Amino acid sequence: MRINQKKGIILALIAIGVIINSSIIINSLFIGDRKDDEITENDGVISIKTSYLNLTMKPIFINGTASGVGAHNWSWANSTKWCSWDSTYNMFLIENLTINGNNDSSCIEIINSNKAFLIRNCTIYNATGTSGEAGIKLVNVTLGNIYENNVSFNNIGISLETNCTSNSIYKNSIHNNTEYGILIHKNETGLSDGNYIFYNNFSWNSINAYDNCSYGMSNNWHWIDPTLNNQKIGNSWSDYTGADLNDDGIGDTAYNINGYGDGKDEYPIYHDGFNGGTIHIDDNRDDNDISNNEKSYGWAWAENLAWCSGSGTYDDPYVIEDLIINGQNSSSCIIIEDSIAYFIIDNCTLLNSTFGDEGSGLGHGAGIKINNTQDSIIIGNNCSNNNYYGILISYSNNITILGNILNNNSKYGISVADSYDIDIFNNNLTYGGGRGIHLDASSNNNIVGNKVCDNTEIGIQLMGNIGTCDNNNVTGNVVISNDYYGIYILKSYNNNISNNDIYNNSQCGILTSNSNNNTISYNRVSGSYYGLDLDTCHRNTILENLLYNCLYGFRASNCNYNNITKNNVSLNVFIGMNLLNSNYNLISNNTASNCTSLSGISLYNSNNNEILNNTANYNGEYGIKLDISNYNDVMGNNVTNNALWCIYQYHCVGNIILFNGNCTPITVPIPSNGTPTPGAPPFIPGYNLIILIGISCLISGFLIKIHRKKKIKFFGINTF
Repeated sequence: MRINQKKGIILALIAIGVIINSSIIINSLFIGDRKDDEITENDGVISIKTSYLNLTMKPIFINGTASGVGAHNWSWANSTKWCSWDSTYNMFLIENLTINGNNDSSCIEIINSNKAFLIRNCTIYNATGTSGEAGIKLVNVTLGNIYENNVSFNNIGISLETNCTSNSIYKNSIHNNTEYGILIHKNETGLSDGNYIFYNNFSWNSINAYDNCSYGMSNNWHWIDPTLNNQKIGNSWSDYTGADLNDDGIGDTAYNINGYGDGKDEYPIYHDGFNGGTIHIDDNRDDNDISNNEKSYGWAWAENLAWCSGSGTYDDPYVIEDLIINGQNSSSCIIIEDSIAYFIIDNCTLLNSTFGDEGSGLGHGAGIKINNTQDSIIIGNNCSNNNYYGILISYSNNITILGNILNNNSKYGISVADSYDIDIFNNNLTYGGGRGIHLDASSNNNIVGNKVCDNTEIGIQLMGNIGTCDNNNVTGNVVISNDYYGIYILKSYNNNISNNDIYNNSQCGILTSNSNNNTISYNRVSGSYYGLDLDTCHRNTILENLLYNCLYGFRASNCNYNNITKNNVSLNVFIGMNLLNSNYNLISNNTASNCTSLSGISLYNSNNNEILNNTANYNGEYGIKLDISNYNDVMGNNVTNNALWCIYQYHCVGNIILFNGNCTPITVPIPSNGTPTPGAPPFIPGYNLIILIGISCLISGFLIKIHRKKKIKFFGINTF
């Protein structure tokens, strides 16, 4: 269980010893910063005085029953600058002092007192004179409260002697005392019992605690904390030898208190690190429902455990960090669902989550699975080697996934479904069995600065239908050596794909299918069959991409009304820019040069396009080729030094080809009645068949001649 202290609140649990029906009632109260700076007296009651912070003092001695001139009783103490009376809570305050025992006496000694008092935020040290001196020493005292003090380097840290009852000692640091951290006495005149000792840190004392009281009411070494769902909280002990196998922050076995009183701290505060097991937080579930067979609980449960800190607010989010969780191929490692709290998952290693469907709409297993949740950060985790998803986000919003490692996941590195406002920044996703980053029906997300490499299918995929996967931003990613596509946009609209480095993806650098109104710009793509491939896409902007060292730099099939401008599609093997069955596109100011085998720009069965001001030089066949493509405007292009010709038309009508330098196009018109077109190769019906027959005859004659001269082995058969 996590001991969680709220920011900005000093929680003073004041134990008021009221014995009713042989029981002790301890009340907690809040003590804030006091504003009063005057001493007033009304009917003999002295109200608050100014608080003196960090006041260095000589040792203090108070005898509650002393009287007469010079008696060091509470009235005398209240007249000093280091003590005041709080009329709201009806107790004396001694606070914010530093007291050096000067190796001579106890630092604070109070005897014979039944007045409520609080010693708070004091530094108490060097009470190392004769044996029995203590940092704080109480004799025959009730209703005392010792809270948030540092009591160290004394003979005894805190000593309770003779009839000390109904006192509370809590949230103190008690360390490096040479005899005892705390000593509770009994003698012939009375016991010291019925005291509460909790939330203290006992460390490196010769004996952390010694309790000699075994009769009557025992001392209580824990507290039932109402702020933590009535959890029972003990103390932290440096010599505790137990374990915390259930990770609730409480030792599984009691801490035995030295002495004759058989005292035990049944709920020692102890954190031995996370002991495995998966985490399932469902904030819709009732944490008190013992019939919860799915073993999922809400944040109210989680915040009390050792692996969770924070309070779930914007300024103090829940934090789950530094865990190693193996899903054992039986469940997800961390599941958080139905949450509106702010939370962070940081620096965890999450592996071997299940392949199977976990039911309840949660789908396959994941290292981290977030469902119906908002306002979270997933940062710096290693979600590798999972059997389906590394990270799965569904039906969620306002999630940041930052700086995680997601390698060797069987299906998806990061998958986002039916979610929006998801930021996926600077993650490393490599060697996955399917897709690196996958968005399904998710809009208004950012995929920025990720490294997505060597996945067996797709680097980054956006997938949806009309209105379901729109307005996403895919920018600045490095997408290398994925087996199918670097980036795949399917049925997605109004997305921005820009400034990505996309290299050596086998089939296609960027594939866009059935997707409209996207902007694809400033990307660098090489080493794929197609650099950028559009299939049935309309009204997209393709701007200033560098598409090189591919078989085809750019291809558009069945695409209309696209703006293809200022791209460099040079240095490709076959065609720099290829349009098939595509109409009404603007192709302007592109460079399509040095394509070694075929053409710079090629259109097939594509009509009413504008091909303007492009440069298409030094290509293997033509600068611009129009094949069965009509009514296109081809103007102002630079088409020089191509191997066969500058511009070539085949079976086209209605094209306007003007102002393309000194280029005179070659035109092969649609044949009519077999009449040769002037200036074109002669048209002979069956010409190609005649040539093929002639070549076959030549080869046959050559083989017959060889066959007659010597034995020939054809296809493994000896012939003569």
